[in-house]
Amino acid sequence: MTNPSNPGPEPTIRDATIEDAPAMLEVITAAFECWPDFALEVPPIDHLRWKMASPDGVPLHHSVVLVGDRVAAAQLRWARRLSVRGETRIGETGADLAVHPDFRGQRLSRLISDRDDARLRADRVTGFAMQSNAAQVRHLNRDRITRELDTWVRPFGWRSFVATHRNAGGWGQALRASVRRVMSRTPGLSAAARIEVLDRFDARTDDIWAAARDAYDVIAFRNAEYLNWRFARPVTGHPTILAIFEGDRALAYAVVRHAGGRGDLMDWLWRPDAAAVVPALLGAAISHLQQGGATDVTCWLPRRHDAEQALRAAGFARTGTQEMLFGIRNSAEERTPDLDVYDDPASTLHIAMCDFDWT
Repeated sequence: MTNPSNPGPEPTIRDATIEDAPAMLEVITAAFECWPDFALEVPPIDHLRWKMASPDGVPLHHSVVLVGDRVAAAQLRWARRLSVRGETRIGETGADLAVHPDFRGQRLSRLISDRDDARLRADRVTGFAMQSNAAQVRHLNRDRITRELDTWVRPFGWRSFVATHRNAGGWGQALRASVRRVMSRTPGLSAAARIEVLDRFDARTDDIWAAARDAYDVIAFRNAEYLNWRFARPVTGHPTILAIFEGDRALAYAVVRHAGGRGDLMDWLWRPDAAAVVPALLGAAISHLQQGGATDVTCWLPRRHDAEQALRAAGFARTGTQEMLFGIRNSAEERTPDLDVYDDPASTLHIAMCDFDWT
């Protein structure tokens, strides 16, 4: 433990590289007492190196703080390309910031935060993340633009289904949702359409991305290169890729994952001219997870997304709201025009679990 009366060398900060991974892992596991517990088939160091990698040439913005020659704090950044009203931007999220217990109380997290702020402003990088409930983190985000991100849950058991809808909207909502569940049937597809399980994304699913990109003001890149890096490898825990095709034309896809008995709808996207297949896509996701033993399925969606109606019809209930943070705004005088799209309540966002480092 450092001695306050003998503070020692001044901390320094620099970009982290893959070679720093072992020291960063030591800091993270010391700070959180473990590596995050996911159903993975690789050691934590391999998982960390994957998280530090760049899927499609996006510049890496990881940081380490050194006190002397020892890594005392570390931050990982989940970086990817965004389409913002048709223009390509770099987005950063998933800030896993950790300070080693031996160096707490030295404002090392503030050192990282100040450096991030300066880089975001200088490089026109969009920072987006989930607001933390931790007091030591919330104060670092005082200048961010906020949007609402809803959590939707579809329970499978009758008792949990009724309880979830009652807690979300009272007995009236529970009754209406129960009636819809009894009366509804799994949506069908046209005779020409079919649902497939894919091993990888390919040029056909790239056509979905090309068609959907301009349907939203803000959407992270969902091309095959990124999606395969994100989902089609053992380090990500083997999610399942479901896709709807009409002939060789891909109409929609969803990525689902079992996680400790729970089901996650990690990602989903569809062609704007094929929105009618979204109920069938949700039905396939629900069926796959239920057959695999999940007790429910969880989905994240920005408030006022055009898929809300399909979620309700499929039996989902809005169970909570989180604050999603965008960009940097230190004062009215420093307002950045690039960030106006995030602050406009009429702008449309497509955000899902996969846009964060929810591995």
